[in-house]
Amino acid sequence: AAAVVALARGDRAAARRFAQQAVETPPDSAEGARGVAAVLRELGQDQAAHDRLRRLAQHEAPESAALRLFAELAALPARRAPALALLARHRLSGPAAGEAWLRLALAEGQAQAVADFLRQGGTASAAGLVEVLALAARQRAPALAEAAATPLRSLRDLPEGWTEEEVAVTAALSRPLTPTGLLAALNLLAWAGEAAARDRVVGLLAVAPELAAAATSLPGAAQHQALPRLRREAAGAGEAATARLALLAVLAPAQA
Repeated sequence: AAAVVALARGDRAAARRFAQQAVETPPDSAEGARGVAAVLRELGQDQAAHDRLRRLAQHEAPESAALRLFAELAALPARRAPALALLARHRLSGPAAGEAWLRLALAEGQAQAVADFLRQGGTASAAGLVEVLALAARQRAPALAEAAATPLRSLRDLPEGWTEEEVAVTAALSRPLTPTGLLAALNLLAWAGEAAARDRVVGLLAVAPELAAAATSLPGAAQHQALPRLRREAAGAGEAATARLALLAVLAPAQA
């Protein structure tokens, strides 16, 4: 975080110093690792950091935080395949190592391998799992969505803003939209308190190719209790408001 702040302030010398410290003692969170990787790329120091962490990844039991940062630095196309082979050695050693591998595997388009890994007991953090679930819904990859949703259903504490209902709705939206699926999504939009959760669901619904057919087959869709909130929030600016307007245009054209 200190490196990101220093770079934002234009203090490149301090950013270099903090980034070097972060390479030696990598952050514990995926967000922190992404931030450090971005700073290192901006400063032109990412190749040296990548090479150092690659050597660490070749050890018997490297620190999981080092593997996480290595995966972020290896996200460039030319680095991904060799890094995946190294990370695969450690992916069963714990959630952080598993998540480091699966993030890179998804970047390489290996959705089936990630689904198999999760179904066979591979672990990742709850935050990593909801990212996989959201990606699977956007890509219409139901096997991957179900592989991520299954361990999430057993968790007591989901990432902030997520609920069991959103996990179920998001997994369903990885498949062709049905009237039942549309109703479940609209019900969630009617009561969900988290704006970010509503944004995620609306974004998936608005681009569903089957939306018009599902709405036509759902009795009372144009009078659903979610519509007043959708109408209010569609009056704002930005991508989320545009998605709501697109959804309203199908559900209640006159209101749109």
